[in-house]
Amino acid sequence: MKELNLNKLIKQKQNKILQSENDKDKVFQEVVLRLVDLNIDHVKAKNMTRNILKSFQGTVNVDNVFKEAMLLLLEQRSIKSDVPKKRTAKSTKKDKDDLRVIIEKGRDESKSAYEALKTEGIIKCPVEEFNLTG
Repeated sequence: MKELNLNKLIKQKQNKILQSENDKDKVFQEVVLRLVDLNIDHVKAKNMTRNILKSFQGTVNVDNVFKEAMLLLLEQRSIKSDVPKKRTAKSTKKDKDDLRVIIEKGRDESKSAYEALKTEGIIKCPVEEFNLTG
């Protein structure tokens, strides 16, 4: 009789272990699907969920694992936002017809931007343009 009870207990334990593994697989799949629905890369979602499930002890719940995943994502994004972004260098290629170059030349000659642009022919006097004199 005691042998039967021991075998029965062993089988019950094995069934519980199998059931908990099946539950973990279901939780894993559900959490990964939710993360992918949020446009998170599926490889990243799988790795993150695996790591979270490894750290959980006892029973796992889809909602709890998903919350942990979201907290991890928020932490990662806040870390990324703390890092200053590199600014791209503006193009320094200046053409002779570049307004900035013309204005700089005018300033060197103590002219206003308007006068420098007018001297180069970029800005025209409307009276002279349409021959509205006399």
